[in-house]
Amino acid sequence: MRTVYIVSGPAGVGKSTTSSALVKALESSAYISGDAVHDMHVSGQQKPWESESEVTLI
Repeated sequence: MRTVYIVSGPAGVGKSTTSSALVKALESSAYISGDAVHDMHVSGQQKPWESESEVTLI
């Protein structure tokens, strides 16, 4: 069984810091930034505030 942790919150609250610490504490783990996911669009990016599918992906 695999576990996925999603760390979310507003800018500046420590998401990256917390995620980095989690990766170091867990064996066989990886950190995938939200920015990397944001750039994985197949059919082009849209403005998140104008697209329900964009918000769902993020």
